[in-house]
Amino acid sequence: MGNPLQDRRQFPRAPRHLAVMVESVPPSAESELGPMEDLSLGGCQLLLADQLLPGQAVRLSIAAEGLVIEARGEVAHVEPAPGGRWDTGIVFTQVPHTHRTLLKDLLEG
Repeated sequence: MGNPLQDRRQFPRAPRHLAVMVESVPPSAESELGPMEDLSLGGCQLLLADQLLPGQAVRLSIAAEGLVIEARGEVAHVEPAPGGRWDTGIVFTQVPHTHRTLLKDLLEG
């Protein structure tokens, strides 16, 4: 039997190791550059040094294949990870149409 959380996902996730700039909304004094672990049309999993809070709104800039994909999202869950980092699940709440097309191309490529 599969993982119940994965079985509920509307969008399948694919491993993608990309750099992501994460900023709080409204902007705080700091932003963080962290690695992405996986990606879907509905969200992503990040490995961050700073702990975000579930429900926190964020703005993401995803560096991929010479392009930057912009999205807004909300922290869905946060779990401790090795090395004092945080596995952070983000659900996308707003992705401009042209950026959604880039995201789809990235997932299919």
